[in-house]
Amino acid sequence: MSRLFVGSAICAVGSGGIVKLPEPFLGTVTARGARDEVHVGLHDQLNCLVVFDSVVLNERLERFACDTVIGSLTDATDPLDRLRRHFGFAASARVDGEGRLQIPEWLDERRGAARHILLIGMGHCFEVWDLDYVLNHGARDLQQLANLHLDLLNTQNQQGASHEVSLQYVGSRRGACVGDQPGLPVQPLRALQPRHDPIDGVGRR
Repeated sequence: MSRLFVGSAICAVGSGGIVKLPEPFLGTVTARGARDEVHVGLHDQLNCLVVFDSVVLNERLERFACDTVIGSLTDATDPLDRLRRHFGFAASARVDGEGRLQIPEWLDERRGAARHILLIGMGHCFEVWDLDYVLNHGARDLQQLANLHLDLLNTQNQQGASHEVSLQYVGSRRGACVGDQPGLPVQPLRALQPRHDPIDGVGRR
């Protein structure tokens, strides 16, 4: 079984859309034999990019063949639309000897802008999210995940630990914290109302 993309990380995007992949993601790309050819494309439904290899591309082609046979009994989406999305709205790329991946220019809406991205492993592929978008408009679980990484990076910076990601351009952390403890937002609990009914063995004569 092919090695899977697991975990998440924040990466800086350099000039020309260059991303240096963190070791867990780079190791998976290498183990899958995909350094010479990966594909970067638009997600089917979400506002992010997806990076995958030729194995995934072939699986999608096989799925298209099955969909054309059984029709749209289980999916209201036109198989041709999905096929066009998978193959037409994607571009081939490669990971160089230093573990760097270049996001194709026409897929990079913010090309040239100093920014950061959030990588999320999805098994046979991984998602590429714009970090500012996640912090300002992303789903709650994505915001929590991004904030956990930002807390870790801030702690490492305060301790003087070296890290490839500079927080110089990272947006403000979102989400409330209780006290000085960073992490997930904590929801206040409702105050308990006193009970007036007798409890077994209490308040009975």
